[in-house]
Amino acid sequence: MIPDNPFLLIEWDPSDLDVGRIKAQIDKKKAEWNSQSLAQGPVAKRADLALARIKDIEGDLLARPDATAFQKLVQEAKEEIVRRKRDGGPRLDNLVLVASAKGYVTPADLAQLVKVMSGIFTEAEVRSRIKVGFKEETKTSGGEDAGVKPMKSTDYKVILEDLQILEKADLFAFLSDEVTPCSRRTSTTTLHAQADIKWKHYQSFTKKEPKVEAGSRLSGKAKIIFDPTQEDPRRSYELALENEVLKPLEEAIRLAVVNKEISAESYDALVRNGLETGAELARVEACIRELARQKNYILYKPQHLSVEHQDACPSCHTLNADKATYCKHCGQPLAIDCPKCKSPSRVRDVACTKCGFHLGDMVLAHPCIRNAQTLIAEKKFAEAALQLGRADRYWPGMPESARTRAELHALLTAQKAEVEEIQKLLDAGRIAAAEQRIRASAHPESVRPLAEKATRQRQEAQQTARDAAAELSAGKLESALRKLQQATALGGDLTEVAALAKGMAPPAPSSALAQYSGSGIQITWPAVASPLPVTYVVSRRNLNLRETQAKVLEPKASASGHFDTSVEPGHTYEYTITTSRLGVVSSTAAATKGVTAVPDVTGFRVLPGDGLVNLQWTLPPGNCSVQITRKEHSVPASPQDGRQLAGAGSQGVTDSGLKNGTPYGYLVKVCYTTITGAQVYSTGLTQLTTPITPPEAVSHFKALFSAGKVQLTWAPLTSGSPGVLLLNQPSGPRPGQMLSLADLDAIGQQVPILTPTRAEHLPGTAGTHHYLAYTRQGNTALVGPTSSVLVMEELHDCAMNVIAGEVHITWTWPDNVTRAAIGYSFTPIARYDQAGTRVEVLREGNQPQGSYRLRPTEARNHHLRVAALMPTPSGDQATTGTALVAYLEPPAEISFRVVKGGFFKKPHLAIRTNQAGIQTPPLQLVQNAEHVPRRSGDGEVLKPVPPVLIAAGEEHIIPLEGLAFTPGAYVSLVLADPKDAPRFRILKPDPQSLRLPAR
Repeated sequence: MIPDNPFLLIEWDPSDLDVGRIKAQIDKKKAEWNSQSLAQGPVAKRADLALARIKDIEGDLLARPDATAFQKLVQEAKEEIVRRKRDGGPRLDNLVLVASAKGYVTPADLAQLVKVMSGIFTEAEVRSRIKVGFKEETKTSGGEDAGVKPMKSTDYKVILEDLQILEKADLFAFLSDEVTPCSRRTSTTTLHAQADIKWKHYQSFTKKEPKVEAGSRLSGKAKIIFDPTQEDPRRSYELALENEVLKPLEEAIRLAVVNKEISAESYDALVRNGLETGAELARVEACIRELARQKNYILYKPQHLSVEHQDACPSCHTLNADKATYCKHCGQPLAIDCPKCKSPSRVRDVACTKCGFHLGDMVLAHPCIRNAQTLIAEKKFAEAALQLGRADRYWPGMPESARTRAELHALLTAQKAEVEEIQKLLDAGRIAAAEQRIRASAHPESVRPLAEKATRQRQEAQQTARDAAAELSAGKLESALRKLQQATALGGDLTEVAALAKGMAPPAPSSALAQYSGSGIQITWPAVASPLPVTYVVSRRNLNLRETQAKVLEPKASASGHFDTSVEPGHTYEYTITTSRLGVVSSTAAATKGVTAVPDVTGFRVLPGDGLVNLQWTLPPGNCSVQITRKEHSVPASPQDGRQLAGAGSQGVTDSGLKNGTPYGYLVKVCYTTITGAQVYSTGLTQLTTPITPPEAVSHFKALFSAGKVQLTWAPLTSGSPGVLLLNQPSGPRPGQMLSLADLDAIGQQVPILTPTRAEHLPGTAGTHHYLAYTRQGNTALVGPTSSVLVMEELHDCAMNVIAGEVHITWTWPDNVTRAAIGYSFTPIARYDQAGTRVEVLREGNQPQGSYRLRPTEARNHHLRVAALMPTPSGDQATTGTALVAYLEPPAEISFRVVKGGFFKKPHLAIRTNQAGIQTPPLQLVQNAEHVPRRSGDGEVLKPVPPVLIAAGEEHIIPLEGLAFTPGAYVSLVLADPKDAPRFRILKPDPQSLRLPAR
């Protein structure tokens, strides 16, 4: 049987009523049923029954002729889906539990679950009930760690045979002794150390008895299994051990199955039996789930296990109550005291539940820490670090170990710093200073190698100095200097080396001169006479910073001089020049007098105005001021050659009261005050300019945004040329200010001028744009008024659909628009604010698409305007928007008949409407030789019919004389524009009445 409800038959959610998506689902199911109908059996029969109902399904779900009946189908489908989900929930949960038994779910499992629950639960709902992870199916045994397999049965059997010889249950019991008891909780590092001890013990036997050989083999294998650098060997052995102890559990599972089901009570009992074998809880549950999955058992897990709060004794594996102190079977303790906070902790805990301290091999860690403290006191730092490392392996995070390690680290840091300091002194050739530091060292053992190195270096330096003196006595100056250079590198602070260097040093220049010029200070000196080439080294001292030691400038200067550009304005400098010959520096130096850096102003500009001149500049940093001298007709030659101007600031000055047309020259100097209080002046800058009568200012400047463009207009000018700037910032220069053309380019972008009174700008972005008008005359411009305009971006791709009596409006959000405005009325509207009803829609996050659903209360045509809203200082402003019309009124009906009047005997067209006073839309009379034309373009247009107003109960007659009718063809009246279809419907008469007679 197939469902009667079409939603259930096509397996579609009745909450989604989108016509396009429903049609796609119908096409998908139709293809599926066509494929199934080719088979045999119940599936093919069901597919045939479904295909027979295709037309009814499309009529009910797509055409929806009866709105009440359609809503009833929707409600019935929703109720049936709710019932199916309520009844199928327990079944789905059981299927999910079986699929999750291996600890994960594969894509194939998910596909099977979705297929079984098809028509009841969606894939998303099935996924929501799966509590384990997804991964591809692997070939690992159920319940094992991913990628880790149990030890091979042959290898495990060999280990088991050796354990039986020694009467031990497992490797943990084999490695235990009175000092170090081992268990599954013992760290791998400790187990490996115990295996090494056991191996050495059995290797010490000369007589190889069966027990000795078995112990030797087991200890060797234990060293491999418990290798601290690898985790897989130990886990592989533990999995094999658990598989062995869980074998009886498999038989118990088979006995607990009833009708392929394992009840919750049986599940709880199976877990208890598994824990009493010594296995972990997670391992026991994994084993139960895996066997249930393999045998396809239905598994019911209780909400709470009775063993969740019980401890398994580490010795006999008996389950004990949560608060039990000792095992009820063997009497072993089930709790220990935390060594840090002394609070009791359970044996199952790896860390203290109160302070979080790690509970590891604490018994083995204390002796290692005591040994480390003794070694630190003896300054045997390397051996102490080894002992602390061993303690950390036994007991990670022990506070006493951390304190001892911090003490050791501080001592090692101080020792390292002292050694590095002495090594640097030796590398710099300061043997005397290094030896003094060695004698005062607090770590004589660590610096002993450096003391031996210092002694060897001293001897080598003294011998090289003696060789240099011998070469000098023989008249070999160059060879002597090279020997001296080597001796200085080895021990320059030795008395004999320093005395020899002083006697062989080259002469310094006899004098030096420093002078500021432009952007730096030029230093010059005379060359010195020397049999070998010398290098001149320039050093500088800043007197303003009160530097006591001169700094060497880079690069080293040549004999011609040096130009220092790295000087600060207003600062005074002294320079010294020394010479160097083969690394030996002169014992004296030539020094300059203090010279002050006196740069001129920067950004110097002179802008003429109406009877005035604006001088602009930027002062250099430092303690300085500006001196301005003015002279008519030429620039001043000196401050005394003209008139001094007062009132100059750090940015400029305005010189007013001038005569237009008269040239004026200016000299601008910077005055600096030195560290001694003296005043010095820069070279100075000059400029000649002429004040002018300014042009007419722009007036009536307006900016208007329309049709995507900004229109800029102003009144005609009688002098000068108009210009418009798009400002970079909201505020610009004040009106009436004179600027250079370069200044204008810096504050905005030029807008093209179309006519003497109009400019047009195409804005690239939305928002408020600010424009500045100016009048240009020569190389200067007179600033005029500013005007601002709001540029708003329309919503994109506005569209509308009428679905089930509701108006669905959609659009695309521009990047900078966050609100939409929708207004509608029963009459056409030109703007949003003209609508009778208005709503506002907010954008959600960065959602690219926007939508609004209008539920009309009246079945009348709605004229809509969809616009964007943008905030402005005066309030929210709406764009022009997009006009849409939702035709909700029944369309007017137009009927017609073609009166033939005999073949080619005064035929005419009679048109009638069902409503009075209706004006018809543009129509066309079309003929087609094969069938009745249905739309414009479906044949040959015989005659266009313009709009006409038809009175009530009357017919409008249109003569058809002279038209080229085709004998035997069909003629019909159709709409000229398909967009008129929502408002008008043309009723077609009987097709035979529209056919023309044949010849």
